[in-house]
This record gives sequence, C-alpha cells and structure tokens, in this order.
Amino acid sequence: GINGLEVLKKIKERSPKTKVIVLSGQQNVQVVADFIENGAIEYIQKDNNAIEKLVRYINLEREKISKSN
Repeated sequence: GINGLEVLKKIKERSPKTKVIVLSGQQNVQVVADFIENGAIEYIQKDNNAIEKLVRYINLEREKISKSN
C-alpha cells in the first residue's frame, strides 16, 4: 500500500488547488513538516478531540469561502 504522504502528493499532482487536511496519529515533527511542505493546509493529530478539531477547521474554511463570495 501507499502511505499518507504519497496519497497527498498524488492528490496535489492531479488537482493542485485541492485543499487537503491530514488526520494522522504521527507525532514526529519531521512527518508533520513533510505533509505541510507537500501541500497539506492543516495537520490534525489523532486524539480524543481530533474530530472536533477537524469540524472546527472545516467550519472556519467555509466561513472564509462565504466571506470571499
């Protein structure tokens, strides 16, 4: 199989404007940096609050989009 970073790279190759939020259990700072350097707009670590953080981030992005229209 392929890892999350490879998936991110393929997404950005095919659709560079697509915004990608990574949700992962990785805690390594270099791994997080690699995701951000390769186009992830946000990295959320899996924990007890991960879904809440993801929903909050998505709502903030929606607000930005609606304000720009």
